[in-house]
Amino acid sequence: MNSIFDEKANFWNVRLKECLTANKYTQTSFADKLNEKHDTKFTQKTVSDWMSVGCMRGKREIGYPMFSNMILIADCLAVSIGYLTGETDMDTFTLEKASDYLHLSGDAIKAINKVTGKDRSSLDFGYQSQQYRYILNNFLTSKGFHNLVYSMRDLDDYCSSSSEVWEQLSEKLGDSLLKEAIDCYNGPTDFLNDPNAEELGAELYKAIGMLDTAIDRQHDLSYALKVARYELQETFKCLIDEIYPQKILSSLH
Repeated sequence: MNSIFDEKANFWNVRLKECLTANKYTQTSFADKLNEKHDTKFTQKTVSDWMSVGCMRGKREIGYPMFSNMILIADCLAVSIGYLTGETDMDTFTLEKASDYLHLSGDAIKAINKVTGKDRSSLDFGYQSQQYRYILNNFLTSKGFHNLVYSMRDLDDYCSSSSEVWEQLSEKLGDSLLKEAIDCYNGPTDFLNDPNAEELGAELYKAIGMLDTAIDRQHDLSYALKVARYELQETFKCLIDEIYPQKILSSLH
């Protein structure tokens, strides 16, 4: 086999297996579902071959299903053939369009659909989907939703800045010099402020100074993170109060 065939065959085998698992199909039950839906005569062995493209069975190399059968397989699993063969990471064309429109990842849209959908992979098997859609619609259209997103953005900014402090310091100093500076900084001697401290090389002395500045910056960010987390919690409480006012809850007692 060539590398392109290997890659496509691997996509097909892995994704077909994942789709069957997600829909709670065994090889036998999937064959039965296809036969029931399309009046075919597939067997468990047929499905096993479909999931083993590129593998050797005796002296025979297992090939792809006929294209007509690919259409039936994709239709039954509610995915596109392109997804099964690795042409796209979006399992349906509808998902791909939704991703382009909302500028969200396919996984994010699937997570929403898991709440609002009606198929077997949805929450409560879709039995409560109408109520979940009502809840999610209220949540997303509330006035407090935008405030919640802004608060999450602030928290995300501080978290990113906190990580960048050490990433930038490591990039400037290198792992070896940074470790040496940390060992000196955590030692019993205050090399930066004690005039009697043993002399250091100019490079290490500068590194300790940069580490000291980074630690001060980290302390400032730690406080900002605590404030941002508190503000996020308060914003979420306001959003809940907007959707479920206290006067309504009080009337239930």
